Amino acid sequence: MPDSAFLEIFHSDSFFGQVTNSGMNKEISIGDLANEIMRIMEINCTISTDKHRNRPEKSEVDRLVCNITKLTSNSNWKARYNLQQGLKETIQWFRENANSHKSEQYLV
Repeated sequence: MPDSAFLEIFHSDSFFGQVTNSGMNKEISIGDLANEIMRIMEINCTISTDKHRNRPEKSEVDRLVCNITKLTSNSNWKARYNLQQGLKETIQWFRENANSHKSEQYLV
């Protein structure tokens, strides 16, 4: 079933032609996300950081967070998932459908 936020946006004239974000309105670092995925999958990997690839101190983008104010202020939409729930279901889907995707191919 498609995410209810997309359906809410599609069915509402107030969002027509507007950029509207759908997300959790929370941020998590890539390192913390990787650690959460490892915790759910019950695996342990070493994460290394290339300090040369960090964002410059005066970068135009400091943090990325999905702002859902427009969506929640102009509709009845509420998030049905939290990050852990979404990750668990996604991981389970990949486990059940491991042969359904072609990871060796670059598909656009």
